[in-house]
Amino acid sequence: MSKTVLITGGAGFIGSHLADALLQRGHRVRVLDSLDPQVHGEERLRPDYLNEDAELLDGDVRDADAVRGALAGVDVVFHLAACVGVGQSMYDVVRYTDVNNRGTAVLLEAKAAGDDEADVLPLGPYLRDLPLHPKPDALALGEDRARREDSGGKGRKQDPAHEPANAWAGKAVDS
Repeated sequence: MSKTVLITGGAGFIGSHLADALLQRGHRVRVLDSLDPQVHGEERLRPDYLNEDAELLDGDVRDADAVRGALAGVDVVFHLAACVGVGQSMYDVVRYTDVNNRGTAVLLEAKAAGDDEADVLPLGPYLRDLPLHPKPDALALGEDRARREDSGGKGRKQDPAHEPANAWAGKAVDS
């Protein structure tokens, strides 16, 4: 069944690939992205690599109105919006913390206050582990913790619950 999916930060490298995978599976994709000049240039134009079938909303994840608007009619949310740049995060701590933490809080608060039934998958803080991230059904059932405990916390890479990001995304939305 086709779903409408919101990807916050979806105009970035990972988000754009996620959008491609979801569109290939027949889902509708909406992207909320601030088109930060550090990533997208001073012109803040839609990136050429973002699939033309993805609806792009230019907005900041910290803006509650923009987030509420982006959530309208959405079934699933992949939260990838985040400030990028390890070097800058060391001296621009307040901005990075604000975007990454308050942005997540605004999204979750808007979701909690809304009437929709969208599932929110807040992945931003875990992106470096995304290809090894457990499948959503394992998370929902608490099975990932049990698998880690059974393996003594070792061997996550060999765990069959861990699959490439595109397969993970498809299973999250298709289930």
